Amino acid sequence: MYGSYAEGGTNTAGSDLDLWVLVDAYTPDLEVPAARVGKSAGATVGGAETNLLILTSERLSDLRETDQPFYTNLVRSSVTLGGASIDIY
Repeated sequence: MYGSYAEGGTNTAGSDLDLWVLVDAYTPDLEVPAARVGKSAGATVGGAETNLLILTSERLSDLRETDQPFYTNLVRSSVTLGGASIDIY
């Protein structure tokens, strides 16, 4: 999780829920289950709109090179809810 919900106390009633999922390889068939996870997570926090970012190690490397501000914020503000943390990449 990243963004206002992860930053502790900065989210408001209108905040969206930002989630990332780290996968070994992206395939289009991940979209439907990812959307279900996002919808379920959003419902858990009061119906928040959810933005789900599917990441691979290659995509993280690309973000580090092409969008350093976003990458840095993603790594620094993320709260890992399960599995591997992205700060190891």
